[in-house]
Amino acid sequence: TAAHTLTILLFTPQINVPQVSRLEWHPFTLTSSPADDYIEFHFRKAGTWTKTVHDLLESKADEKEATGIKDAPVVKVEGPVGASSQGFADYPVVVLVGAGIGITPMISVLKQLLAHPGKVRRCFFYWSARTRDSFEWFQDVMDSIFESDKTNMLQIRYFLTSVKYDDRDLGAVLLHHATRAHHKRTNKVDLILGKQVHHQIDCGRPDWSEELESVREECEFIGESDCGIFFCGPNAMAKTVYDASLDISAKHSSFHMYFTKETF
Repeated sequence: TAAHTLTILLFTPQINVPQVSRLEWHPFTLTSSPADDYIEFHFRKAGTWTKTVHDLLESKADEKEATGIKDAPVVKVEGPVGASSQGFADYPVVVLVGAGIGITPMISVLKQLLAHPGKVRRCFFYWSARTRDSFEWFQDVMDSIFESDKTNMLQIRYFLTSVKYDDRDLGAVLLHHATRAHHKRTNKVDLILGKQVHHQIDCGRPDWSEELESVREECEFIGESDCGIFFCGPNAMAKTVYDASLDISAKHSSFHMYFTKETF
């Protein structure tokens, strides 16, 4: 029987901005890594508190630009509890899967891998999102990560899941091939985003059996038999990835995939 594990990790640091509210604490995942000399969070304007914090930070930035005086608000941090995707450097091949805002802990992992790869020789990163705007959240960060990968350790894939890809649908097939051709022909200008990006966006949901089989083949090519999968996203998607990894481990007795799901 193929060795396979499922672990749930918690990683929920909380932040408080007294200038907005002395009593409110909100959990966010770090996007900085232990290799960084700063603490970094990303969050979206999605409610009263996040909108107020965003407006405060934006006003401070405008004030600094106008006066040259830096007057940053106090931010308190509590936690984290647990560890972000702990153990990823223990595998020669790593698969990181982030769905929507689930990319945040994976950015931390990517940064850490580039600074301290440990045993890792290959890293496959998958980010799926429902809207095209989501891919603009971290474009600068991901471009920086891409440019920092001097050994070509990373392979990065994006999937726009709101566009259904079905090989029986001529329109979907044409869009799928058009995005790839346009990206290649126009020096990495993505057809969906309409701007230059390092990482082309594929349409539809990933076929996880196909994607993970490709990972297994790469492992075989470089002579590795173990692969760690780290996932952050909804439970339904986690089950799909987990089942696909379990099937591949069962079919190949000398190859093992170990699955870890992170919740936050």
